[in-house]
Amino acid sequence: MKLLELANLFNDVMISGDSSVEICGICADSRKVKSGDLFMARSGLKTNGGSYVYDAIEKGAVAFLSDVSCSLAVGGIPSIKVKDPVDAIAKISSHFYARPSQNLLMIGVTGTNGKTTVSYFIQNVLENCGFRTGLLGTLEYITGKRKIEAGRTTPDSPELQAYLAEMLDSGLNSAVMEVSSHAVVQRRVIEVDYDGAVFTNLSRDHLDFHGSMEAYANAKMELFRNIKSDGLAVVCGEDAVSENILAQISCKKLVYGFNSKSDIRAVELCPEQDGIAFLLKWSGKEQRIFIHMTGAHNVLNALAAFSVCWGLGMPADKVIEGLEKPINIPGRLEKVYSEMPFQVWIDYAHTPDALSVILQSIRSIARGRVILVFGCGGDRDRGKRPLMGKAATLFADKVILTSDNPRSENPERIVEDILSGIDINNNVVVEINRRRAIIKAIDYARAGDEVIIAGKGHETVQILSDRSIPFSDRDIAAQHLS
Repeated sequence: MKLLELANLFNDVMISGDSSVEICGICADSRKVKSGDLFMARSGLKTNGGSYVYDAIEKGAVAFLSDVSCSLAVGGIPSIKVKDPVDAIAKISSHFYARPSQNLLMIGVTGTNGKTTVSYFIQNVLENCGFRTGLLGTLEYITGKRKIEAGRTTPDSPELQAYLAEMLDSGLNSAVMEVSSHAVVQRRVIEVDYDGAVFTNLSRDHLDFHGSMEAYANAKMELFRNIKSDGLAVVCGEDAVSENILAQISCKKLVYGFNSKSDIRAVELCPEQDGIAFLLKWSGKEQRIFIHMTGAHNVLNALAAFSVCWGLGMPADKVIEGLEKPINIPGRLEKVYSEMPFQVWIDYAHTPDALSVILQSIRSIARGRVILVFGCGGDRDRGKRPLMGKAATLFADKVILTSDNPRSENPERIVEDILSGIDINNNVVVEINRRRAIIKAIDYARAGDEVIIAGKGHETVQILSDRSIPFSDRDIAAQHLS
């Protein structure tokens, strides 16, 4: 593809050098540039972007894109300069890979909690309905040709479009992706066309990034402006933000939840150790089903998957069959199996709402005590820490506070923030060393107890101030249980 073809995507563009140069690839990360690439520099080029451009050229970039205000020129290297490099990166990425989202059944999932589980439910259902389905999410990227450990929930535009194109090349015809609020604000998904989009919920998280709950909510709502005109919006009727989303869109809409106003409902929930049964109601019909995940929150996750798949025209019986298939998602109420007379669970819950929901779900099946190990991440929203402490002592019988991913913060200071939300409570202990905290919780457990290790879930490293070290909650628990 010629550089001129990419430059012609924009009305206001400055072209320097040989615009007939052949572009073999595109990249927005100088560390990943390959020979023949167009390097797309983001805003901020005036202060430090020049070094990135030179680095990219040394690695084989044959042209670069930058902001029109940038005066950088590199002898013999063509460039295109645009008013908005962020939008340009998304547009070029989509065009370079021939707008792959237009040729896939495309479903996006957003919300504070539940995105990963809903996405895996949808993938199960789509494949049960005869689709070949790719997935982009917090845990992994599945393209049909390969599975890649995810670097972030939603990839940057060049990688995102490349993965979608790879899905098509692999013979896949549908894709489900988690859409983070960061990705929306940073405009990574503006060139993705969605057939369906799901909103799960909104609760306190990422305020260090968004600044306010209003800004956070607006980021979630932005996804629904990318739905195709004949597409479908699915929202949770249990969350107040859903009303705002519904008021701002004109496409087909479905609401799911427990209340009688929902289009798709679940009633008569019966929790069991290996899952939960409930009566599903939709469009004047009803059927009792069983999902292999514990908790009322996972009933909502299953309803979300049912709503978007059935709403997009898939047969209800095939959708239900897909929901009822066993599902094991790393770090999402994941069981650590052992011969012990108590159960250990690993979960990613790292917000006040998620922690409350997980604890209540486990309490609904517990025969004994609920024992919780958790901490809070460093360099993130400090305001949620006392709220998580309050939730922990409200719903757990024993709480062991520990370190999570402290990053640049002092782990003891993070625990002090958590403790500020806890009244004097003899059932709370502090063990900063996370490995010892996990072992202490397991040693404390008796027959019938439920041990929950929360916060890091599927993660396999612990992020410290100066390095990341190998660390898996699941592996540590399993080793001590064996």
